[in-house]
Amino acid sequence: VDTLIKYLNDPDPDVRCDAALALGEIGEEIAAPYLIKALDDEDCMVKISAVDALSKTGSALAVEPLIHAAASTSPIPSMLGDISWDYRWDIQEKSISALGMIKDSRAVEVLIGFLNNEDMEGMQGAIFKSLIQQGDKKGIEVAAGYLKDKDVSVRRKAASSFTHADSFEVLGYLADALIDEDSLVKVNAVKTIGKLGTEKDIVPLVLLLKDEDEEVRIESIKAVAKIMGSRGVKHILPLLNDKNSAVKKTAVELLGKTAGHDCIEPLIEILNSADDDLCSEVITVLAGFEDESIKDAIIGIIMDKNRSSFVRNKALRVLKLSDNRKRLDSVLEIISDADADKHLKEAACECLKWADE
Repeated sequence: VDTLIKYLNDPDPDVRCDAALALGEIGEEIAAPYLIKALDDEDCMVKISAVDALSKTGSALAVEPLIHAAASTSPIPSMLGDISWDYRWDIQEKSISALGMIKDSRAVEVLIGFLNNEDMEGMQGAIFKSLIQQGDKKGIEVAAGYLKDKDVSVRRKAASSFTHADSFEVLGYLADALIDEDSLVKVNAVKTIGKLGTEKDIVPLVLLLKDEDEEVRIESIKAVAKIMGSRGVKHILPLLNDKNSAVKKTAVELLGKTAGHDCIEPLIEILNSADDDLCSEVITVLAGFEDESIKDAIIGIIMDKNRSSFVRNKALRVLKLSDNRKRLDSVLEIISDADADKHLKEAACECLKWADE
């Protein structure tokens, strides 16, 4: 740390940047006063690096300087042309974000005040996020109020900020977001519940499994699986018949992580009708179970010449032959097929290692 602090005074701005960032990675509070001084550096990138580093030290000393940087960053000299505003905007946004990471009650009122400042309109998303990260009830209530804003872009920013919460207490503010007409607002509300919720919060998620938007359904499946684990299988299984392939794929993946033997039959049912991409996912999930019906289904995929070589190859590599003569003959048939793909034959040969004969 002492060595890096010295490099904050190096004549080369690139070196000063790297020194500030390195101090941030170490995160020692002792570096905070020197990083605060670097906020006055003549080089814009050094200032930005110092802000990043201060957010990682967690030092309360940085709160007032960061508030000042967010509120009072002066325009960069016009010689930089159009990029001058970009640097000013970057310093302000990163300072606001840093205030959220440091978590100090002094920042709450200031951040709320920024929301009423027209010059800070472009910072709205960063301000919402910082208020939520602060965890202060007043700040959360203010951010939640914007979930009802007439402007959908504002509601999206507010809903997105709630995904950064670390306390279940924010869940009580999401009722409006869960029934919002905009899918992105709903998606972020669902993500927050999936991150912080318990089984008592599951009802709206189950209802959203039937939402018209596929992204909402996908995030709802993930949230249900995370909260309920294997008990959520009954809610996920119907999604195997969803009209959207991405939704079906997500359902299959999550069943593989959470389900028991009660999902085997439904997965086998969709195996033969699924496209190659989904079929591959189903094979991966089924391979985790020991069941004779699964082996027969996989043999059916292996012998289906209408299937891609990739899918048949994958099926061969998960098949465990044991002592079943009929399945062994199917594998031998591929090896002796003059027209069979070379890689498919190689997979068939590998499969023989599982045979007892």
